[in-house]
Amino acid sequence: PSDCDIYLSGSPGMVYACVDVLERLGVGNERMFSDVFAYAPRPH
Repeated sequence: PSDCDIYLSGSPGMVYACVDVLERLGVGNERMFSDVFAYAPRPH
C-alpha cells in the first residue's frame, strides 16, 4: 500500500539493494527508513 512506511535494517549492501528495488517499484524515499550495520569485530 502507498500509505506504508518501510524500515530496513542490515548490512550496507543489503539495505542499499533493497532501496534500489523499492525505488524501481515507485516507493518514495520519504517512505523509507534504514539502519545500516557494518561489521565490527568484538574486542577481546
